[in-house]
Amino acid sequence: MPRESSSNMNCADNNMKILTISTLYPNPLQPQHGIFVETRMRKLKQRYPELDITVIAPCPSRSMLVRQSDSILPEMRNGIRVFHPAYLTVPLLGMYLNPFTLYHSIKAQFKQLLAQGERFDVIDAHYIYPDTVAASWLAQEFNLPLVATARGSDIHLLPDYCIPRWQIKRTLAKVDTAIGVCSDLVTRMQRLQPKLQHSLVIRNGVDLELFYPIAARDQLRDQLGYTNFAILCVGRLVELKGLHKVIDAIQNIDDVTLTLIGDGPQKTALQQQINRLGLQGRVRILAPLAQAALREHYNAADCLVLASSREGWANVLLEAMACGCPVISTPAGGSPEVVAAQSGGIVTDGFSTEAIQRAITQLRQHYPSREAVHSYAKNLSWQQSIELLKTTFDRYADKTQACQHD
Repeated sequence: MPRESSSNMNCADNNMKILTISTLYPNPLQPQHGIFVETRMRKLKQRYPELDITVIAPCPSRSMLVRQSDSILPEMRNGIRVFHPAYLTVPLLGMYLNPFTLYHSIKAQFKQLLAQGERFDVIDAHYIYPDTVAASWLAQEFNLPLVATARGSDIHLLPDYCIPRWQIKRTLAKVDTAIGVCSDLVTRMQRLQPKLQHSLVIRNGVDLELFYPIAARDQLRDQLGYTNFAILCVGRLVELKGLHKVIDAIQNIDDVTLTLIGDGPQKTALQQQINRLGLQGRVRILAPLAQAALREHYNAADCLVLASSREGWANVLLEAMACGCPVISTPAGGSPEVVAAQSGGIVTDGFSTEAIQRAITQLRQHYPSREAVHSYAKNLSWQQSIELLKTTFDRYADKTQACQHD
């Protein structure tokens, strides 16, 4: 695509200007959507308030004629401007068309910002397909450096499909820096595209101001209905989360209860499984909760189990441990990096129901103190990750500003 110069942008303000692009970002209709991307940008802004961060977070529309009125109004969140232009999604064809419709939406919003005198030093894209694919066309057209973050299924799953794999490989060859939230994702990107220019791991941290131990734990357990050895699972009710295995794993352990928090297409099947096994008195499914409410459940539970077959960097593990709740996780993606010490919990020796059951028994026999679990999680705060992210942006901002001043 032809390049357009960005040198006409206003250069009077020398503060670094970052343009973040992601469909995974909260909006007024979905306040918890993509909260992990917002948390990273919020922490970056808190640590470096001089940064000027703008977010373009497109929202899907199924109208064949996407109009400006379909967009959600811009908003200011945590000192960051967020724009929500609409983009077209076509049922059954979205996987293949979304990069193009996203690009059209992002470019229109970007050009409006340029017309208002804005300038940008670097594009920060989250999720490789379709978000970074579209962002790479914008970066090429306007001659801007591109930093892209892989977060999980964009590298674990989507390359299994022919056309997305081709687009992902082409895009990874163009990005200036590819970030993985765990080393497993970086390794997979390097295998997908040996010509990757620069890659590094910048993990998600845990927000210790939001997730922490609560002193009145017994009262909290009574209030929230936690009894016996209480296991908690948090996340989408989808097959890859392995929740059916957790239910099977506890059926022969009489003094264990299980709480599932989430929603998704497997909800009916999971409830049928619960009924079929006669576990209605020991297993319950609760609706998704905001993070502050989740904090109470992490504190009330005796253990969090993550039984996924695929993961990037599982934030629920960090959140639970920060509240003092030990975790059990399958060895999916970056989970062994999250649970790297017994003081945090256990990584299972496989993905089977039996492996999960063995881990539950092992954790109960060697249960860590909740203080030790919290102390382990404190070492996984955002500070180091945010400093590394700022250093990454700095290397491109200096070059862009030098170019624009020439």
